[in-house]
Amino acid sequence: MAEHFQVVLFRSLRDAPSCEALLEECLQRLAPQPLNVGAAHLERRLSLLMEEQRVLLVLDNLEALLLEGEVRGHLRPGYEGYSRLLQGVAERAHQSCLLLTSREKPTALRALEGRKMLVRSLRLAGFSAAACEQLLASQELLGSPEERARLVERYGGNPLALNIVAETIADLFGGEIAPLLAQDTLVFGSISDLLDEQVGRLSTLEQTLLSWLATLREPVTLEELRTLLVAKLSAVQVLEAVDGLHRRSLVERGQRPGSFTLYSVVLEYVTAHLVEQLAGEIVQGRRLLLREHGLCQAQAKDYVRQTQERLLVVPLLARLQSSAPEHVDVEQRLRSLLEEVRSWAEDRQGYGPANLVTLLRGHLRGLDLSRLVLRGVYLQGVEWFVTLSVEISVSFLR
Repeated sequence: MAEHFQVVLFRSLRDAPSCEALLEECLQRLAPQPLNVGAAHLERRLSLLMEEQRVLLVLDNLEALLLEGEVRGHLRPGYEGYSRLLQGVAERAHQSCLLLTSREKPTALRALEGRKMLVRSLRLAGFSAAACEQLLASQELLGSPEERARLVERYGGNPLALNIVAETIADLFGGEIAPLLAQDTLVFGSISDLLDEQVGRLSTLEQTLLSWLATLREPVTLEELRTLLVAKLSAVQVLEAVDGLHRRSLVERGQRPGSFTLYSVVLEYVTAHLVEQLAGEIVQGRRLLLREHGLCQAQAKDYVRQTQERLLVVPLLARLQSSAPEHVDVEQRLRSLLEEVRSWAEDRQGYGPANLVTLLRGHLRGLDLSRLVLRGVYLQGVEWFVTLSVEISVSFLR
């Protein structure tokens, strides 16, 4: 595109410069002599930048200017000048172009864009098969067409992820694709670091929904998702949170109308982190995630429930076994937790009893389940006996 413009300016926003400082630096490139523009005259600076010459201004990493832990994509305090910049470029007549790249979509753009407007938002999809083949060929990777296609499919054609993986394949496996595919893992190294940064910016509700989507493993509607939450939230709250995840390119639309699911790389990342978080909570004596999040759902399809057991329950038990001191019995620790949860009011128990019973699945004989709310627990085919008492109160909630 450079040949269509008199000047091309590319600036990264990763270090979050003020809007005034950014425009001042850009103007210095256009006119090395001082322009004597007052610091408060942002509109005048914008006019000089966009109207005097045909300029292509590219601002990279716009997400650095957005609030963390907030679902709507508002600018951080002190960066309101960028909102005026976006509005000014969108509404005034000029011959230049402003191109923004961001992992999150700022709310300031929504009122300005439209299919027939001069402001457009483009969601970047993965590379085409041909482009991915060129990328892998440039890294001199070795493998059959089937292996190359599997590698591309795993990462959805994401060029950044493929570049990172290609470097790992070249360094560790001499360029051979097959050994990496045999590892059966998507997330490692720099890919994990990128997702750490992305997920770390989410609100508490967004992180909760991310964990649920990783557990459910299939596209679900907003209402289906809302019914699983322990906290009673409005449809609007869930809608805004899922919209926030979509703005951050962490979820994609499912084939079923109105449904959403996680991208495969995000799915593996969140699943692994959920296991680590749950194990950490149990070891440290905290109960929040154990109470608010179900590990295995009775109403799930058989193959989904089997996957939940294989990727969540079994690894969590293994993690607890490996982290427990030699003299500590994991089964006894889980039973002690169950006794603690029994003392809670029913409306506070959430998924705690169901999760603990699921983890004790092979040790249910003689287990006392009185005064426990078993929400979504799956016990079909399990030989078990419940200790009965006069005041027994066992609730099974789907």
